Amino acid sequence: MNNTLDLRRLRLYARKELRENWKVLLLGIMALVAANVYVVFSDWQKLQLHNGDYLIDVYPYLILTISVSMWIVSAYMWRGFTTKNKTLTSLTLPISTLERLLFATIIMVPVVTLLCYVIWSCSWGIATPIFKQNFPNAKFIDNQHYWHHQYFVVISLLGAGAFMLGRITLGRLAALKTLGLIAVLLWLVFGMFQMQLLHLIIPNIKDLHIHGIVPWVPPSIEIKTSEIVRYQLSSTQEWFYHLWWAFCLPVLLWVVAYLKLKEKQV
Repeated sequence: MNNTLDLRRLRLYARKELRENWKVLLLGIMALVAANVYVVFSDWQKLQLHNGDYLIDVYPYLILTISVSMWIVSAYMWRGFTTKNKTLTSLTLPISTLERLLFATIIMVPVVTLLCYVIWSCSWGIATPIFKQNFPNAKFIDNQHYWHHQYFVVISLLGAGAFMLGRITLGRLAALKTLGLIAVLLWLVFGMFQMQLLHLIIPNIKDLHIHGIVPWVPPSIEIKTSEIVRYQLSSTQEWFYHLWWAFCLPVLLWVVAYLKLKEKQV
C-alpha cells in the first residue's frame, strides 16, 4: 500500500470502523453521561453540606473528561497492534499508514473533544438553573481560560500520544504498561532528579516541598530553614519550556508513532 492520502479510501475505512464499533461508541457515550451525572450529583451534595455557600468550578471536570477520554480512545484505536497476528491482520487492510494515523487523530482529538463538550454542556445547562433556584447563594467560577492553558494541551494531547505509541510498541497490556512507564518517568525525572538538584542549589535547607502535580508549570517552592519561605520559580526562558511540553513533545510522539507504523508495514 503506497503512503498517499486517498479520501475515498479513508471514507470507506471510517465507515468500516464505525460499523464495527458502534456498540463501543454507544457505551462510551453512556459512560460520559454517567460521569457527568455523578459530578453534578456530587456538587449538589456539597451544596447541601455547605448550606448553599459553595463555589462550583465546572471547567476542570470538562478538561479531565476530555483528557481521560482521549487516552482511552487512543489506546482503543490501536488495539489491532497488540500482537503479531492482530498486527498482520490490521496491515492487510487496504489503507495507508498516513490514512490510518489521520483517521485515528480525527477521532481522538476533534470528535472526542466535541462529544465531551456537548454532553458536559447539556448536563450543566440543565443542572445550573436547578442549582441556582434551590441554592441562591451558590457561585459558579468562570474559568474559561482552561481552554488555552497548557494544562489542557499537555494532559490531553501528550497523554493521547503516549498511549498511542505505547499501544503500537508495547504489545499486550499496553495501556497498563504505558501508565507504569509514565509514573516511573515522572517519579525519576521530576521527583528524585529535581529534588536532588534543588537540594544542591540550596544546600542549607532543612525541608523542601514542591507544590504542583505537573512539571510543565513553574512550581511553588516551600523552603524550611529557620522560617518558612514560599516563592515562585520564574525564568526568562519559560516560554520555551511550555512550548516543548505543549507542542513539540506531542508532535514528536505522533511522528514516532507514524514511523513505528511504517516499520511494522515493512
